[in-house]
Amino acid sequence: IMTIGFLRPVGAAADVAELEYISALHQTDMPHLRMDGSIKDIDIVRFLSSRYGIKVTEEEVRKTVMHGLGGGDDDEVCIDLMELVAILLIPTLIKAANAVADQQSSADRGPDDDGSESENGVDSANALGSGLDGFDTEEGGGGGTAQSNVAEKGTENDLGSAKRQPVKPHPDLLRYVLQVILHDVTGSSEPRALTRQLLSDIFLSYGESELAEDNELLDSMVIAAGGEAGDESTLLDVNAFAHALTDDVRLYDINNEVRRTTNYFDVFKTHQSSHKI
Repeated sequence: IMTIGFLRPVGAAADVAELEYISALHQTDMPHLRMDGSIKDIDIVRFLSSRYGIKVTEEEVRKTVMHGLGGGDDDEVCIDLMELVAILLIPTLIKAANAVADQQSSADRGPDDDGSESENGVDSANALGSGLDGFDTEEGGGGGTAQSNVAEKGTENDLGSAKRQPVKPHPDLLRYVLQVILHDVTGSSEPRALTRQLLSDIFLSYGESELAEDNELLDSMVIAAGGEAGDESTLLDVNAFAHALTDDVRLYDINNEVRRTTNYFDVFKTHQSSHKI
């Protein structure tokens, strides 16, 4: 019997290659292209100048964009593929956090008059109890806050208002992710006290030994989740997790994904030039 062999991408190889392609499109340091797909300060300077006519220096980019997204502001800092993925996930994280807030509001108000279990119509226990299968639900199950944030008709930057709504993640996405993390680290998916040691253990479990020893970073993460450094009264539950993931990106408007606009409006917030000829 003759057999035929062939090569097949393993895991998310195709997705990684697509991210590398996106990064390569932003590279401008010819001919010294970086094969790791990283984006440097000079790439952002040239992109802003070419696309938007915004003139900034490399130092200004390092003090703002790189400091916030690349983890530092020295000459060697870049935006790597992991940080690129984090940027792409910002809208999803905000919408997932909105769903958590909606669930908490529903719990505080008590059961609805019609006896339904939640605004989202999803039994959280069943969804999580079945693992990833719990995410195989019909379209439309999502956070009420995200749903209420659809683009309003007639807003100033709508070019013929799009009649679509932002795509909503599963309402228990963050709860499930947190349970996986806690189970990997502690052996139990139950919420634990939000401490520097817990966060250090999480980093160590995923191979980030250098971050696990950065006490300043760990304390800032505790504070971002709503706790206080040295105080063990706050639990790392889904509400603290959602707060920590989105506390510094709340200014992002999730309606951008369905809003039809222009590069000109994104910069000047108007469709008409004020320049007098």
